[in-house]
Parts: sequence; C-alpha cells; structure tokens
Amino acid sequence: MRICYRNTVLALCLIAGVDCLAQGPQWQVYNNKNSGLPENKLKSIAMDNNGNIWLGTAGDGGVRFDRNEKWEVFNETTSGISNNHVDSIAIDRQGNIWFGTGTGVCMFDGDTTWITYTSENSGLPNDDIYPVAIDRSQASSALRDDAIGVWIGTYGDGVVKFDGKEWTTYKSTNSPLIDDLIRSIAIDKDGNKWIGTLFGGIAKFNGDATWAIYTDFNSGLPSNAVYPICFDADNNIWIGTEGGLAKFDGKDKWEVFDQSNSGLPDNKVYSMKIDGEGIIWIGTVSGGLARFDPRGTDENTSPWTVYNTLNSGLPFNEVRGIAIDGAGIKWVATYGGGLARFDEKGAGWKNTGYDDLYGFDPSDDKAWTIANISGLVRKFDIITDADHDLIASKLDKYLKVHSSDVDALILYAKLGLRQEKYIDKLHEMLDKALEMEPDNAEANYWKARLYGIRENVTTESTTSFEFRDYAKAVKFCKTAISVDLENNEYRETLALYLSAKRRFEEARIFTKHAANGKLPVYLLLRDLQIFPLPSSVVFLPDETKGVIQQIRDKGEPSDYLMLRVQVFAVPITADALESFYESRLPEFK
Repeated sequence: MRICYRNTVLALCLIAGVDCLAQGPQWQVYNNKNSGLPENKLKSIAMDNNGNIWLGTAGDGGVRFDRNEKWEVFNETTSGISNNHVDSIAIDRQGNIWFGTGTGVCMFDGDTTWITYTSENSGLPNDDIYPVAIDRSQASSALRDDAIGVWIGTYGDGVVKFDGKEWTTYKSTNSPLIDDLIRSIAIDKDGNKWIGTLFGGIAKFNGDATWAIYTDFNSGLPSNAVYPICFDADNNIWIGTEGGLAKFDGKDKWEVFDQSNSGLPDNKVYSMKIDGEGIIWIGTVSGGLARFDPRGTDENTSPWTVYNTLNSGLPFNEVRGIAIDGAGIKWVATYGGGLARFDEKGAGWKNTGYDDLYGFDPSDDKAWTIANISGLVRKFDIITDADHDLIASKLDKYLKVHSSDVDALILYAKLGLRQEKYIDKLHEMLDKALEMEPDNAEANYWKARLYGIRENVTTESTTSFEFRDYAKAVKFCKTAISVDLENNEYRETLALYLSAKRRFEEARIFTKHAANGKLPVYLLLRDLQIFPLPSSVVFLPDETKGVIQQIRDKGEPSDYLMLRVQVFAVPITADALESFYESRLPEFK
C-alpha cells in the first residue's frame, strides 16, 4: 500500500548535527530558536528612519529588531498593543508606528505611549484592519504640521482616511469602490491613493472626488484579487495579484507577467519592493522570492532569478513582506521560517542540506534533525508504509529529546492520519501542541482532521464513510480558520465537512470569498443550488479519489458539471454515478 498526503510537510534532515538550512555569507536567518523572534509566522515588515526593523506576527504581537541585534516584543501582556495578530505596520513622518490588527489600529510613539483606535472610540467603521499606509506625497506636504495622513483599509467597510483629527470613510455605498474588502493601499508622489481589494480590482483615488476603477474585465489587470502595489522611478504602477504581476503605465498600457510567460515562480504575488536600481523583488505565496530586472539582460541571461528553500538560504517559500535598507540589504519576512537577511553582493550561495527530498536514504542510521520543517514542502508526497513506520520511529526519538517542538508534534499527526492504530497517540501529540500554542492554526486543523471522516472498508465491495466526531471536527476546523483567515485548505476542508451533513448553504458562506470566488469546492457547492448530488455522496478532504479517477479516465472533469473537483468521493461505482446524472444532465450523455 502507498499513502498519499496532500500538502504534507516532510522535511526531516538526515545530516547529523547539521541544520537543514546551511546559511552562506549572503544569508542570515532569524527564527524563534536562534533569536529573540517570538514566532516564525511573520505577516508584515517595515523599517524606520533609524534602520530598526518592525515585524508583525501572526499571534505574538509586534517586534522591533535594531542593528545591535536587540529584540523587543510588544504583545498584549507587555505593551499597549490591542491584539497579538498584526497584519500591517506603517511608520508616519513623526516616527510613530501604526499597527493594523484584528481589533483596531494601534499607534505607538516608539517609547511608552500607546493609542488604540477602534469602532467604539473613533471614526473607524470596522475593527478588522488589514493595510495601513502613510501619505508622504508632495500633496501632503501642504498639510498642517500635526496632520498625519493615515489611510486604513478594513476588512468589510472600505478605506478610511485619518488626518489626526477627522475620520472619513470611503466604501461601496458612498463611493465608486466595488469591494469593501481592502488588501493594500499605496500612495504615489502626486498623492493618488491606489487601493487594492480582494474581489474588486484596484481603485485610483485622488483624495478628493476623482476615482478610476480597474478590474479584469475593463483593463489588463490579470485578477481582481490585488495585493502589493509599488511605483517605479518612471511612475509605472506594479501590481501583485492572484493571477500574476501587472505593470501599468497609468494610462492605457498593461503588461502581465505570470508563470506561463515569465520566470515568475507562482502567480500569487503577496509582497513586493523595488530597490534603488529599479529591480523588482517579488514575494510569492508558495514559490519563494523572485528578482526581476525589467530593463532586460543579454540574450544569454534571464531577467528573472528565483530564490527558494531548495536553491538558496530562504527559510520558507511563503514571503509576506520585503524591506530594503540603505545598504541594499533585503530583509524578507516569511510566513513560517522567520526573518531572512539577504545580501545580494555576498560571497556566494549555499544550498540547503540536500537538494532533493526524494534522494534521501530513509534507512540511514544518522541522527535526524527537524529544522526548517515547512521550508521543504512537497505536495502529494508519496511514501511507503515501511518508510512511514521508519519516519514515525525517528520522530518518536526526536520528540523524546525535543518534547516541546510544536512543529514536530504537528508533523507526527500529519504523518499518521490514516493509521487507525495510532489515533490516540496522534491526539496526544496534538493536545500537547495545543496546550503550548492554543492558537496554532495547523495544530487545530490537524486536530479537526483526526476527528474527521474515516474510510471503513467492511468487505471487498462495501465501503462506508463516517466521522470520528463530527461536532469536534467542525469546531477545530473553524478555530483554524479564525486564526488563519487566508488559508483556503482550511476553508475547503470545513466546507466538505459541512457538506457531508448537507449543510450546503453554510459551506458556501465559508468558501464564497476564497480564491477570488473560484475555489473548486465553492463552484461545486454553487452548482448544487441547481443540481443535487445523489443522497449517498460523502464528501472527503483528500483521502479517497478512486471513483473520481475512474470518471477522469472517461473524459475531462470539466465536461462534468458536478465533478470538476477531486476532493470528494461517493461510495457507489462510477457507472452508477454517471447513470444518475445521465437522466438529469445532458452533459453526461
């Protein structure tokens, strides 16, 4: 038997006593094990005029890192910050630090003074804050001395302007904005506000009364889900989206770079920065960090260079933020590997401990370490039962020494999900992880999976599906989503669990806004409003795909309205399923 794990993180180094990430002169990585960084999931980064680096974490507040390598953490316990989940950081002209959190905006003077603005004590319409931007444009220089020009994006109530005294909200009900879910705000030298939304493209607003809206149906924008926005020296607007990178001259010329026509490693662009030489630095969701020289190179050299966990010292492939200091050093905030310092002019690259996961010898007796676990993600990793048992035994030995390694505890659960005999032990591992980190999204998610659907093969021809504990599966999955709102896998799994009990409307709600409304399971659920599935259908996250494979062998899944996804299984034959639809849908005949 061979076991298929979806998005399984299998990063077990086989090099005794050596960190999986061999850092060369160009790289230095700071994480929660070798520095004062409280956690490795970073959501934002900013740099002040003194060269201090400010970081926003997924659950441990804000962090200041100075050039003397002194770390200071600002969380709900040690400071006046209102929420430990920091989505954005901006620094105003007076040197105040603004933190966008899930419970309002916090202003910190860098010393002792904290002010929190919420919907209860200010003009904020919503406390769920994503981007914060400071107006440093030429137009803003005419403002009074005490004006601060802060622009705040909310998750559901548009964008808000705060000048230090007055609050003004612009949303779909009182402006041309199409979408009130704001993902990014950038302000050009002329004071135009460029507002990126989750589903409504990008809006240009001059701050007075003039608006222009650009979407994928009225412009060259490749996707309506807009993330980072930057401006180059020639006043071009560079826009990162879920459909690639777009260059816009501000008038009518668009150019799109994606995986099909460029060296971009992932179409989902999450962060971006332009250096002093005009080089575009692009952080992606799963493809690492990309360097793009738009000036072009000679015919023998690509304008694109990609740095990831396999060919460089980058500790994690999801890059949430990039900052560049006065010396040209790139500071890269990753969502799982901590902070990386990259000196492009260093002495040379050092690869990770091994270049290819499949090249390791699982029978090697050398000690295994677990470093940079999430950095070597393999989708649909295939391992044999024998390898599974060996890896589990190595993890057992590792955990005896490193019993508080939360990542290792979670990995153990991922590895053993299908092994019924280990269920109690897997629960024990995850309970320990949650005791140490109750807000760990991955621990909650895999706890949900343990309570989720199990396949019960009673005879050679009879297979039934059942939940180990339905209520707990849904509960833990919802908790994971509340911690990490942007993880589509969590939403997809919850939707499938809800659908298993025919709670289709609730499932649609959880998936409607994910992946720009194009999450496969949402498309299926939307179709279910018109065409029902057989009552015997059971939805699964990824455990069983045999029936779907049979149908795929007979034609493209896109030909079948109801079977465009490969994330559910039915305990009936493919022929019986096809017969069910032949009487209802002409597409099946």
